[in-house]
Amino acid sequence: MKYGVNPMVWTTRVGEGQKALLSRIRDWGFDGAELFLSPTEPANIPAVKNLLDQLHLECTTCSVLPREANLISADSKVRARGSEFLKACVEGMV
Repeated sequence: MKYGVNPMVWTTRVGEGQKALLSRIRDWGFDGAELFLSPTEPANIPAVKNLLDQLHLECTTCSVLPREANLISADSKVRARGSEFLKACVEGMV
């Protein structure tokens, strides 16, 4: 079993400036960090992923979809917005 933690436990923004925090996460015995993805709060995900690689930490992601982008809505337009929202999150990673 592997254990990870979302740095949002300690900070609302994750970037290259959190190297010390990510290093402590590794030192505390976690196997990885979970990064929050949002098209409205972009982060330099490639740079953070590079930092995680340097620290030998794995990376997972999470996001929160707004109500108007609900993937299980009965309204096909709302579902489509959910799909577009997630695509924008992924595109922000590269």
